[in-house]
Amino acid sequence: ALICGHFDTDGAYLWQRYQEVYNDGTRLLTFLRHPLERAISHYFFGAKTRYLPITESNLTDFLLACRNPMARLLSPNPKNATDILAAYWFVGTLENANTDLSRLASMMAQADVILPLTHVNQTNRPAYDLPDDVIANFNANNAIDFALYDQARNFSTP
Repeated sequence: ALICGHFDTDGAYLWQRYQEVYNDGTRLLTFLRHPLERAISHYFFGAKTRYLPITESNLTDFLLACRNPMARLLSPNPKNATDILAAYWFVGTLENANTDLSRLASMMAQADVILPLTHVNQTNRPAYDLPDDVIANFNANNAIDFALYDQARNFSTP
């Protein structure tokens, strides 16, 4: 079975809806995105579409409120990146999607795959310039997400 999607609300997290996949030999895989880029995209998409609950009135406040959302999506106990990723058979990054898809195909003894990557949910972002202190605070508040991303990039290295 293939289960895919955004499991990003309480009650719908993958580890809540499908607890058995963590212990039955199911091969879990995921693709991660750079934490800051993911957060900025999340904010603008949510603010524009109202599909995602954005309670902060501006990007800076939203970024300062972020606390390791990727870690919370991937694990019921998001304490450190190594333990979180131990449950996953494959981890790739969006920024290296084609290289990582090729690696995944190889791991599955399948033909190499190159997909045209398009930005389906494009939102016209207003110009923004984040102050260094906001970026530093975001990085500190999301240290586990950055560790996840860094480890995923290391997995991606041939």
